[in-house]
Amino acid sequence: MAFFIIVSSCTGGNRQATTVDPNPTSTAAPTPAETQAQQPAPVETQAQQPTNEATDTATAAQRNALRRAESYLQSQAFSRTGLIKQLEFEQFATEDATWAADHVTVDWKEQAAKKAESYLESQGFSRQRLIDQLIFEGFSPEEAEHGVTAAGL
Repeated sequence: MAFFIIVSSCTGGNRQATTVDPNPTSTAAPTPAETQAQQPAPVETQAQQPTNEATDTATAAQRNALRRAESYLQSQAFSRTGLIKQLEFEQFATEDATWAADHVTVDWKEQAAKKAESYLESQGFSRQRLIDQLIFEGFSPEEAEHGVTAAGL
């Protein structure tokens, strides 16, 4: 009883009793906000990745090669053939490495520019020598030209 008196005095004693009917009989349709509040929140179990027809039918080895290719491209610049060779070095079959290089989302010209910039940070190159080096790395002549131009030579 003392507890009730203390709580009552703390709240000013002017509380009105409110009752909530646990089984409302209202026939009014719920508002959109009420409907949304009643629906359970979606549960995310995995990050949703965009899918396309090619990756949906890929083998496990191809998907693994693709993931490795994406990982490499986040930290280093590669030509298509350079990426295939790197994946083969990682013991992926040539077919799986090639499939991954053909299905990775990448701009090979941008990769050539990054590779050219990387070379220029550590060494001096003439324009033609850097183009030749990028072609040696597996970039096409067009990609190499673009890369060297983008790097400022």
